[in-house]
Amino acid sequence: MYNNNSYGRSSGGYSRSGGSSPRGGYGNRGYGDYGGRRDQDSRQSAPAEPYKPLNDDSYIDEAEKVIKNLCDENGKFKLITTSKIRNLLAMSAEILNKVNNALGGGQEISVPVSDEIKKEIGYLRVRTVYECGREQNVREFADHSHILDCLRDVKTLGDAERFCHYMEALVAFHRYYGGKD
Repeated sequence: MYNNNSYGRSSGGYSRSGGSSPRGGYGNRGYGDYGGRRDQDSRQSAPAEPYKPLNDDSYIDEAEKVIKNLCDENGKFKLITTSKIRNLLAMSAEILNKVNNALGGGQEISVPVSDEIKKEIGYLRVRTVYECGREQNVREFADHSHILDCLRDVKTLGDAERFCHYMEALVAFHRYYGGKD
């Protein structure tokens, strides 16, 4: 049978108007009603605290507070996997390496970030937004940790360095409070 909305298949698979799939769309892939997201967590954490820009005196305490607020009633962190948070850390580590190279080259910490570092920060923002869109748990983590706000605030080499250390602190406290793969 010919279906002018199919993409080269006569039944099932990738038809736009339903094909043999009871749900319609791109076929029933077995994801239930989550729109492709199987990691939904019914547990609601406390609302995120208002954003405060990071500073050298408080970013470690802020990271611990974020992770503690996302722990369950038993004190175990269960929201985001270690691998997800470490992927974000790996991208921030690339930024930190470029910042350290700039600082090692004699630049002051108050110097604005280079165009190359701005591109890396922009890419990290895009990847964070993408991961937030894919998984609600990542979005909740990003909302509580204010990662996107912090990235928008990076203007100088010192800001970039502080953000990267904040990401390291988030990973460390995540692990300390029981975050696992």
